Amino acid sequence: MFELHIRHCRVKIHFSIFVLLAFLSLFAGIKHGVFLMISVLLHEFAHLGMMFHLKKAPSLIVVSGLGLRIQLPFGSNLAYKDNIKISLAGPLMNLLIGGISLLFQQQEWAFISFALGIVHLLPIEPLDGGLALRAFFSLQCGAEKARKITFVISLLFLFPMLVFGFIMLLQSRNNFSLLALSVYLMIYLVVKKDLFMA
Repeated sequence: MFELHIRHCRVKIHFSIFVLLAFLSLFAGIKHGVFLMISVLLHEFAHLGMMFHLKKAPSLIVVSGLGLRIQLPFGSNLAYKDNIKISLAGPLMNLLIGGISLLFQQQEWAFISFALGIVHLLPIEPLDGGLALRAFFSLQCGAEKARKITFVISLLFLFPMLVFGFIMLLQSRNNFSLLALSVYLMIYLVVKKDLFMA
């Protein structure tokens, strides 16, 4: 693991990010793997950019194959409205990049960017759409009720995804991406650690 210091923020880069790039290049091809990695990085940098815009600079950033883990300075909290803005910044960046890619006739990058943005907008925790939805309901009816509402909505979206992912696997014999994503999200809902920043 490499560690950098940028002002008062520690940045840790885990070797698994390079393993992920190698995996993506192996199974999706080098070109698509690089496109996806760039799209993911732009997504995460959009979250960070919004945090700095809101003057909520992190004290620790961990970059790994699982994405970015961002930690605020001890004692700092995010308002629910800020949570919504930060959560939505990532997928909206992907949609913006997708639109720009279409203008320059880069269909492959546009597809990857749109897919990443749309998936993260789904109202399922721990995806950005689910976190934004939970922050919104927390504003309306309190944190505990928001947690329960978001859990139910996540399940309502996950069950069709699981079924469709299983059908895709049966029909294609080798396309298990949607099923794997659905299973991961289902496991998160059952044994999750609370990643909600509030």
